[in-house]
Amino acid sequence: MSHQAQTEAPHAPKPREIVKDAKGNVGEVMGFDFGGYQLRPVGGGKEWHVVPEDVRECPQEERMQAKLAVANARSAGAL
Repeated sequence: MSHQAQTEAPHAPKPREIVKDAKGNVGEVMGFDFGGYQLRPVGGGKEWHVVPEDVRECPQEERMQAKLAVANARSAGAL
């Protein structure tokens, strides 16, 4: 494996995009401020700050799981 393949460029997400942080947390991009991205849980909640190099693309399956969890919570009256 080449050195270039090992060091991926950071993902530059757009607002409202669903991404993962380096810890594996899935969140929705709310903005870019203070040198990093502000993420929040899909469906709402407390935001957290992530430096650009810790932002990863979120696989489609995980994005769908996050959206489905929100839809289920809403239909159950939890949101």
